[in-house]
Amino acid sequence: MWEMKQREQAGWKEIVWNLDSWQYTSLIQARLIAPNPEDPDNAFAQITMRMRSTQTFAVYDVKDQLLAGSMEKQMLVDDHWVFERALQMANSKWRLAGRISIPPQ
Repeated sequence: MWEMKQREQAGWKEIVWNLDSWQYTSLIQARLIAPNPEDPDNAFAQITMRMRSTQTFAVYDVKDQLLAGSMEKQMLVDDHWVFERALQMANSKWRLAGRISIPPQ
């Protein structure tokens, strides 16, 4: 909600985003975590995935003027997402735990 307020204050009215093509997905890291070895009920699995895609992104103001990005130019995007799942719960599902921002090199 805080980010939405900031965008509105900056004059953003509309964000247009498209995932144009998926390049590949690769596993970066997988690990098992037990915060308390004495209590295995809290253990969970965690994986970090790298996902490369081409995307288009544009931001428009209330007058439909372009503020950022371009719907004409595709960007190559590398996302790093962390997923996790509880190990001891019978109906446990993978959930998105976070997104890692890695500066381009």
